[in-house]
Parts: sequence; structure tokens; C-alpha cells
Amino acid sequence: MSKRYSSYILVSIVFLTCLVCYFFETFLSWDAAYQVYKVLQNDYFYTTPTREIAKLLQFPLVLALKVFPDLSVQGAVYFYGLSYSFIPLLCVLLNLYITRENENIFLISSGIILTSLIFYQYQFLYEAVIAFQLFWPLINLELKHGINKLEKFLMFAIWILLFISHPVASIIYGLQITTICYKSKFKLSPELFTRIGILSLLGLTRFGLIFLTKDPEKLNYLFDASFGLKNILVDRSTIFFIIFKILMIHSFYLYTKYKFKRSFFYIVLNIGVFYLWDSTSPDSIVHILPLRHFLFLYPTAYFVIYLLKYNELEKIKFESYPLVLSFVFFACLLSFSLKRDQMLKNIDYYLKTKNINCVEKSVLPIEFGVNQWAIPFDYLLFQKTYEPKKLLIVDSDCEELRPGKDLKLSRYHHFDQRNHRFKFNDFFSEN
Repeated sequence: MSKRYSSYILVSIVFLTCLVCYFFETFLSWDAAYQVYKVLQNDYFYTTPTREIAKLLQFPLVLALKVFPDLSVQGAVYFYGLSYSFIPLLCVLLNLYITRENENIFLISSGIILTSLIFYQYQFLYEAVIAFQLFWPLINLELKHGINKLEKFLMFAIWILLFISHPVASIIYGLQITTICYKSKFKLSPELFTRIGILSLLGLTRFGLIFLTKDPEKLNYLFDASFGLKNILVDRSTIFFIIFKILMIHSFYLYTKYKFKRSFFYIVLNIGVFYLWDSTSPDSIVHILPLRHFLFLYPTAYFVIYLLKYNELEKIKFESYPLVLSFVFFACLLSFSLKRDQMLKNIDYYLKTKNINCVEKSVLPIEFGVNQWAIPFDYLLFQKTYEPKKLLIVDSDCEELRPGKDLKLSRYHHFDQRNHRFKFNDFFSEN
């Protein structure tokens, strides 16, 4: 099989995966459902401080609400999904253009894009995952032997997107500086000196914004990081997660050493570890959430191997590895999409069989996997109406739903039910 056909197959698998996630509305998992809900509530963008990239993701929905004021819930979900679901495809296509002169580099680096944190884009809305998808096209631009004006513009555009995405951009800027120094062997031209200066300024400014603004990470870093490190030793799902990451990195290292059979063995072993991790408990993803501040270590480990072996990777002739990675990416996302869809149907079925219109998370069976504060909003959107007949509440009590009180579906949600696009009148009785 020619490498050109291999590239087309990889892009096709990515497109199919994104389409599945769009069709199953997997992009609404966790925080994204809350974002859609808040945009519908305010008819405007909803972002957290210093994470302005969310406005780009929400732009199709906000524009649709201006053009179609009576847009249905289903229509709103589809418009939001147009941007968020297809981020992996856009990053792979960007990488395809940048590496158009070297199919080996495209296949290998795109395989890394797909496995380096990307699965978690659909499990919890975390802008750092989007940032590291942009990281690989950026590094490939830097490693090219000369770039044209359009590619310089793309590099500048990626810098801006990284800056408005997440504080992890500071680390990515530093990794690009490392790439510049390694490639040039510290023989820096005026252009490279200028580039390093700009990257340093961007990195320091982006890091400083954590402390100068109300960035949510400022308060979470120390607590979550210490809690996550403690969990490494006591929580089995966290241990499985770490083993999963180590095996993936090791399989890539073996691939760069031309040990293809052993590399495939570790991929198969890794798939088994992943599904074992995912099945250890319905809320396995919650246990590793505090470790998200360390997730940058995973693509950074790939980066070190990639940079050191770059010249050898340009000549490698075995392209099945990245195709297998892309298929693993598809299988994992399909599995998660089906699991999420079943979770929402289980909640719906439970309410119907119990003949109730409100239920607290603590009442539901643990195997349902209702494990996070934003799932009530996912379930609201699942009902496809602005007048929902059923509610899931995470951090409150259904008995608290009464006239004159603000409706609180979770600890992050507080609003007056009389002034809202969603109507909850059926839940407020005089009893």
C-alpha cells in the first residue's frame, strides 16, 4: 500500500470517528453540555477567564441563535457540534498540509495526535487537549526545511490559538523553543532569535495571566495536583490509567527502533489495559480527573522521542502503526459514545419506571455511571425540549423544588427559574 493511500485511510478513519461523535452527540459529555446550556440561557458566549478559544467553538451556535431566535434544542446541539466534534479532523488536515512533502511524518505525527490526550476531548471539556492537538502541526512546521509565507502565517495563527486556549500554552511555547535550539544546534539566525523572543514573551505573559485573572486553574492546581499524586498509590483506576499511558509511549519508542512486532504487541496489550481500566468502575474517569494538570507529560514524552528520532522517522517504511493507532482511536471513541448514550437512556428509563419526574444522583444505581456535576445538563439537552419533563439533580434535593426558590441542578448552577429560556414550571408546585 502506498503511503498516499495510507494517508487517505487515516484521514477517513478520523472523519468517521468525528462523525460518530457528532451523531451520538458525544461532544456534550461533561462540561460541554453546561456550555451549550449557558449559551442558550444567555443567547451569548459563555467562557471562563483566559479561555477565549471557547468563543470560536460556540460561534456557530451563537450566530444561529441570532439568525434563528426560535432555534430548537436539537438544532442548538447540532450547531455546537459542528465546531467541537470535528477539531481532531481539522488538526489532522492541517498536519496533512504542513507535512505534504513527507508522508511518513504525516502518518506518524498524526497517529500521535490521535493518541496523545485526544480521547479525553470527548470525555471532559479541557482546553489543554485542544492545545496539544495544535502542538504537533506547530512542531512539524518548525522542523521543516524552510517555510513559506502561508506557513509562517499558520505558525502565527497557532500561537494565537494556543494563547487563548489554556495555560499549558506556556509549556508548548517552551517546547517549540527547544525544537528551534535542537534543530539549529544553537546556531541561531536573526530570524530564529526573533522567534525565540516572541515565544518567550508569549509564554511568560500566558503564565502570568493565571495569577492576574480569575483563571479557574489558579485555585485548582495545588489541591488537585496533590490529590492526584495521592491517588496514584491508592486508586486502582488511576494505576491502570498510568500503565495505559506508559504502554502507549513504549509502543511508539519500539516503533522508532524498528521493532514493529513488539510495538504491535504493546498496542494490543494497551487496548486490554484500557478496557480493564474503563470497566473497573463506572466513574473511573472521575478518579483521574485531578491528574489532568499532569497530562502535558504524556505528549511531552512523545515529543522527546519524536524530536530525537525525527531524521530516522522521515525514512521509515512501515506505515501500519499509525493506521492501527487511528483505528484504536475510532474503537475507543465509539465505545465511549455508546456508553454515554446508554447512560442517558438508563436515566430516562429509571424515571419512567419509577413514575417520577425528578431524581437525585445518589439514588441512581452506580452502574449507570452518573459521576459528574454537568450530567444534569447533558440529560436536559437529551430531552430535546425547552420544557423538560424530567430532571436529574447532582448536589441538591428534589424536595427543594418549590415556588420562590432558585433552581439548583448542581453546585455550579444557580438561577431564577422565572427568567430563563428553559421552562421548569412543571416542577414547582404549591405543596
